Amino acid sequence: MRKPGKYMQELTRRIPINTRSAAKRLLPLLVAGVLSAPAAWAGVIYSIQMDTLNPAPGTTGDAFDVLLTNTGPSSLDIAAFSFGVFTADTDITLTEADVSTVVSSYVFAGNSFVVAFLGSPVISITSGAQTLTANDTTNTPSSFVVVGAGSTVDLGRVLFNVAANAGPQTFTISFTGSPGVNNLNNNLSDQNGDAISVDSLDSVNFSDTQAVPEPGTAVPLLAGLTCLWMFSRRLRSGRRARIRTAHFVA
Repeated sequence: MRKPGKYMQELTRRIPINTRSAAKRLLPLLVAGVLSAPAAWAGVIYSIQMDTLNPAPGTTGDAFDVLLTNTGPSSLDIAAFSFGVFTADTDITLTEADVSTVVSSYVFAGNSFVVAFLGSPVISITSGAQTLTANDTTNTPSSFVVVGAGSTVDLGRVLFNVAANAGPQTFTISFTGSPGVNNLNNNLSDQNGDAISVDSLDSVNFSDTQAVPEPGTAVPLLAGLTCLWMFSRRLRSGRRARIRTAHFVA
């Protein structure tokens, strides 16, 4: 797991001087977006959609996607983003975030700064246990993605594991912090480095499923129940025969 400081050192070391603007767009997100005035947008929602609907205990590589929806009346120009998610349940371990999204194409597909300069699809900068943060920016200087009014884009896929001893229960995945431009982990910026406020952070609930018994266990169990049913049926038949015989003798 890379620490944030080491990540940024690696990021800076590998950036040619003519593309340092990408880091400039990303920097406000890493310091809570307070270095520039918020752009005049409204109706920006972060949400979570499960890719693995009912993960079973002991499974690894389960996933959900983090989505950005523009519910405002005008389009958004997105040049950088960050998101942070967490769960309070220790049966869930958040492992990493990447650009291999499931719900829709990755927002910076073909123009990802992280993929281009770090050579990896992994966009999470911190992960481990129950908290994960991730970010990315466009690779081409001054470029951005237009998110139309009413449109949704995919900010990344988050992978997680479920503990083998997890019982049947409902889990909750939430975003860190509160909505607003000053949220440290959940923020956006445009091509000028101006912060865009995220107005709503929608959590998600999901349930795990209990593992189906292995055939080696299920078959003997079924056979035992069948034998018990047949034995009970024979007892009832024998009892009725004895009652009829007693009536006849009487």
